Amino acid sequence: MSVRDREEASRKHRAGMDAALRIFLNYRRDDSSGHAGRLYDDLTERLGDYDVFIDIDKIDPGADFVDVIENALDSCDVVLALIGRQWLSITDARGQRRIEDPNDYVRLELEAALARGMRVIPVRVQGSAMPSSVDLPEGLRSLARRQAVELSDTRWHHDVGALVTKLEDLSAAAGERARAEREALERQETHEEAERARSAREESERLRAEQARAEHERKERERAEQEEARRLRAARERAERDRKERERAEQDEARRLRAAQVRAERERKERERVERERAKRGRAAEEHAERERRARVRREQGQRWDGLLAGGIEGQRHRLVVAGAAVAVLVVLGIALAVILRDGGAGTTPENVASRPAPGTRKAGISGTLRAGNTLTVRRGTWSGSPTQFAYEWRRCSRAGDGCRVILGADSPRYRLVGEDVGKRIRASVAASNEAGSRTTVTTATVVVAPALARPLNSSPPRISGLSREGSKLTSTPGRWSGTKPIEIGLVWLRCNPQGGGCEPIVGARGLSYRLQEGDVGQTLRVEARASSAAGRGVARSSATSVVRAPPAQTETTTPQPTQPETTTTTIEPVDPPPDP
Repeated sequence: MSVRDREEASRKHRAGMDAALRIFLNYRRDDSSGHAGRLYDDLTERLGDYDVFIDIDKIDPGADFVDVIENALDSCDVVLALIGRQWLSITDARGQRRIEDPNDYVRLELEAALARGMRVIPVRVQGSAMPSSVDLPEGLRSLARRQAVELSDTRWHHDVGALVTKLEDLSAAAGERARAEREALERQETHEEAERARSAREESERLRAEQARAEHERKERERAEQEEARRLRAARERAERDRKERERAEQDEARRLRAAQVRAERERKERERVERERAKRGRAAEEHAERERRARVRREQGQRWDGLLAGGIEGQRHRLVVAGAAVAVLVVLGIALAVILRDGGAGTTPENVASRPAPGTRKAGISGTLRAGNTLTVRRGTWSGSPTQFAYEWRRCSRAGDGCRVILGADSPRYRLVGEDVGKRIRASVAASNEAGSRTTVTTATVVVAPALARPLNSSPPRISGLSREGSKLTSTPGRWSGTKPIEIGLVWLRCNPQGGGCEPIVGARGLSYRLQEGDVGQTLRVEARASSAAGRGVARSSATSVVRAPPAQTETTTPQPTQPETTTTTIEPVDPPPDP
């Protein structure tokens, strides 16, 4: 049995027996066993058998002596310590005084009683004297200060009667104390029971209020989630309509470009046909002029030969010289005509052939940012031969730079990259021409065209979680963002009015968490996510929390108050948010 169980059993036993004084007889058998038995008989005769404990007949066979003594002391009020002549001097087999042995039962019983604060009465028998404190062990020295009672063999019944009278007085006083303690205990138990009942009522009311508030918040969250779901569906439908509109516009633009390219191709072919007809007519005119010139030369030669024959022997030498010069001129003209016929009859002359455009001393190149939506510019390079006209042509190649195809309609020095160019390489050709002919150069392939920059777009706003109460810690997520990576996101906490408007940034409140302060009580909070990338910036706000409450020790809430949900989000603010209401 534990100490607490023994104390509870002793308290209940005393509460049921106010007038009965429970007595424990402590004695040493080798010293005063006969006097102990005689005293036990007289006390039980006068006080009843239940009120006196003696180890001779109160310990059952096989019971632990120490446990029985401890339990007996727990249920007793007075300890009578019988002290005979040999009580202090009896020794054990080793010659040591038994009172000095820490395991001596007489010593253990008295030390336990004195430690409990019980009333210990020394009873001197056999004419013995009280031992002094210097002869007693440390735990028994206070026994020397206790008032002793003497039981004389010659005046036994008188002395026992006086002892019983004193015990009865102690019993009456103990009964009064027990009744007072019981009444005080009953009053305390009644008060504690009332307090427990009141606490139970208050706890029940608080739980009902908490349940009602939680139910209200749950319904608010469900309503907000439904509104958010409807908003997201509407946003998805709107985005789908916009996508279809963009696709239809892109298809119309592609058809327009194809038509323009077909028209440009027809015009180019028509120009080439006209140029071929014009070149053919020019060659025919040149051939006719050459035939007339040859006929004129032949006539002039005939006239010269006639003059030589008529002029005589003296002028023959001079005429031969002139005839040789004419033959040389004819040879030169024949060579020139052969060159004209070899080059296709373009109407060129030896002097014009020397001015044909030579390849550029610096190759043509492409400048601009290789990203869809940007405009590229071709550098035509440096040319010799004084070109009078330049023509341009843009080509879309594979990722490896080969398999190039002409981009229809792209015939100017600038070209705006479109979505079809993403993942491809671009080349451009520059053709320079003058009256003597034309030359063409092609640029090297660019790097792969990257997709167009997309500004940060919020697809799921930030969310706040945590209890809206002073001292509590709120946490937030930045939400989900799309756009050109990398995207840097910063969070700023806002303090708003109870309706969620009039928000102002909280100084120093940045990051994923914020601990509610005294100044937040009665207000709501939002968190604003600010995203930035190379394409631009974006801003999104969470929904407002419920109104921040003070700690329970400062305010008492007995009825549920309507609050806004703490963790749901219902609004995605635009990139440039309007002023708060």
